[in-house]
Amino acid sequence: MRPGVLATSIVMLLGVGLAILRGGALITGQQSEATMADQPPVAASPKTDRPLPPRSPAPEQDKPEPTPDVTQLERIAPREPLGDLGSAAPPRPKNGGTILYQPLSPAAGKIEAMGYSIVLAGIEQPDPEESCDFEGKAWPCGARARSAFRAFLRGRAVNCEIAPEAQKTASITTSCRLGKQDVAEWLVENGWARAAPGGPYARLAEDARAQGRGLYGPPPAAAAPPVALPIPSITPAGPPEPFQ
Repeated sequence: MRPGVLATSIVMLLGVGLAILRGGALITGQQSEATMADQPPVAASPKTDRPLPPRSPAPEQDKPEPTPDVTQLERIAPREPLGDLGSAAPPRPKNGGTILYQPLSPAAGKIEAMGYSIVLAGIEQPDPEESCDFEGKAWPCGARARSAFRAFLRGRAVNCEIAPEAQKTASITTSCRLGKQDVAEWLVENGWARAAPGGPYARLAEDARAQGRGLYGPPPAAAAPPVALPIPSITPAGPPEPFQ
């Protein structure tokens, strides 16, 4: 191909391309104008002459507050309460007695707990080695009374009347309670201690003697001897039968 013809062809192609681009831009502009012409006109918002709110004056910055004059203050006494509801109640009186935890009983009517040695007042404590006679038969009533007293306490705390100046080195004769039960009263009522002459438990001691309770009753029944049970016979098993 000749160089002149090739150059002419390139120039023609460029001209055709420019003509196409110009025609497309012209068509797009006409469509945009037509679209804008079809839309209704937008009404302008009316202007209102509303007054602007007044502006508050700017606070003054870094202005120190005046210091109050404390020399002019006067201290006055507080006012009286309006009624008894606002005043504190008087303290309640404390209940008397000292709580003794985990008490032990070396004998019926004696308690040892927390370093104290207590002897119950108003009763005569039986010695653990004492023996009682019932219908000509002696039995260890002192040891039995101690066992009954231990079963009654069962290590539960007792409340005893102990003076503040009482010393732990000496035995203290006083009254004790287990819950609401007078401990000495329980011993005399069940016959495991004798009432002191002229004491408050004389009538209970007479009733226990009349009913034959505790020290005034029969000895506890001896445990029955064990019964020999027959030995079951064991028969040896025979040979197994043949499988059929």
